Amino acid sequence: MKVRIKNNGESKNTEHILNAMNIYLTEYIHRDTLMWKHNFTFFVCTLLVILLPNLLDYFEMTLPPILDKRPEIFPFVGILMSFVFFIRAINLGKRFQAISLTYNDLIRQLPENLQRFTINNKLSYKYKRIHVYVLPSIMFVALVSISLIFLI
Repeated sequence: MKVRIKNNGESKNTEHILNAMNIYLTEYIHRDTLMWKHNFTFFVCTLLVILLPNLLDYFEMTLPPILDKRPEIFPFVGILMSFVFFIRAINLGKRFQAISLTYNDLIRQLPENLQRFTINNKLSYKYKRIHVYVLPSIMFVALVSISLIFLI
């Protein structure tokens, strides 16, 4: 979603841009918190499902008789949950990235004296991609690998 504010007056235009920036900054913080809260919660839940038979052995508990005969079902469920986690993580990352791009677009619409100083380098762009896509991908690969190890 692109936000464009017409130049009807420099101070009024700047005021509208700053108000929009405040709204998008709040949304940016919310999306970042939500993305990582969901990612880590889903990661830990999937990991617990994969490790459940082993955890129950450690705590000297037993599975219900119907599941006790087929403990290999847990890694399969873990793989399915991993794919759901990955799709969800990528979608949350795209939403976060959309808010970030809109916020940066608003900054570029400000008068020169109000714009923040930016350093144009490829490292910051790569960090944003690592933050949004690579880390969830690594988490996904780790979950699938653990599931496959327990299947073998």
